Amino acid sequence: MFMFKKKLEMPSAAEALPGRDIGWTIFQAHQHHGYATEAARAAIDWFFLSSIGDRVVGIHNTDNPRSGAVMERIGMQWLLQTRHPDYGYPVEVWETTAPTRREDR
Repeated sequence: MFMFKKKLEMPSAAEALPGRDIGWTIFQAHQHHGYATEAARAAIDWFFLSSIGDRVVGIHNTDNPRSGAVMERIGMQWLLQTRHPDYGYPVEVWETTAPTRREDR
């Protein structure tokens, strides 16, 4: 069974505002097939084409560098490292904007 969950919601880290946070979860047995990269790229493109906003952020636990690698592959730029506001573990914040996405095409 393949499971993919993506979301576009308000970010939990104040440093990531303004913007929408994109996230994903894939069962371990289905990782390393490019599903996260493909779906995240499509979700961000849809977000900008729908004129919902002009900035998307991605926040990942520093213990999960694979999520950071996905963010880099889809053209997001590293912004900063901070701590999760509720749990205190270190997270990285990445971003992409509508003008940046247009330049990448």
